[in-house]
Amino acid sequence: SSLLSSLLTGSSGSGGGNPFGLMGELLSPPDESKGSSKRRRGKAKKDSLAKSVLKNVMKRIEDEKTQETICGYLQSTNKQQIMQFSTMAGVPLKEETAQRLSTLANGITPKGIRKGVLRVKRGLKIVKTGRKI
Repeated sequence: SSLLSSLLTGSSGSGGGNPFGLMGELLSPPDESKGSSKRRRGKAKKDSLAKSVLKNVMKRIEDEKTQETICGYLQSTNKQQIMQFSTMAGVPLKEETAQRLSTLANGITPKGIRKGVLRVKRGLKIVKTGRKI
């Protein structure tokens, strides 16, 4: 439950953080880009919103402090928390599955996140290049 409460209430000791917690911090635009978006209608507006959210998440996840915060939450996760969250979501898990997920979460490191981010960026570049062809 500490993982869920920390995601909902924000990073520890942040003081004047986002009222939506860590998830709000990850999804909100950085300070320098707030208020600079143009209004668009229809599908273009939805596409630009999705691109903006993904761009902001990528910027935040590349930050070392954010990576350490994420790892701290994941490394403190245990089998009981995962089973509780899955039950709350209406998807009960077997104890064995919850233990495997807990072991996976406990093994995530900032270095692993950096590698994952680099791989995702590389994959996106390949997809973008492929679309141009």
